[in-house]
Amino acid sequence: MCSGLLAYKNFLISGGGLPNWPASMKWRALGLVVPIAPGGQTVVLQRLEDDQAFQSPDESEVQALEVAKQWIDRKMGRNDQD
Repeated sequence: MCSGLLAYKNFLISGGGLPNWPASMKWRALGLVVPIAPGGQTVVLQRLEDDQAFQSPDESEVQALEVAKQWIDRKMGRNDQD
């Protein structure tokens, strides 16, 4: 299950859990980062997966959102230096 899109620093982010089945009954985090292009068109910019295992999809969703925010922060920091 993925959360709805949340605004974060001129991007939209979403997070959810990926079942780790059949390896285990745990979940991995899946984050999506979506830029908003001129005219309001959206395109998936980055799909981020975390290998850390969680007991529930809710825990993995929280981690997925954090991973997406960290990716944006790193990208914006790099762009600020260019």
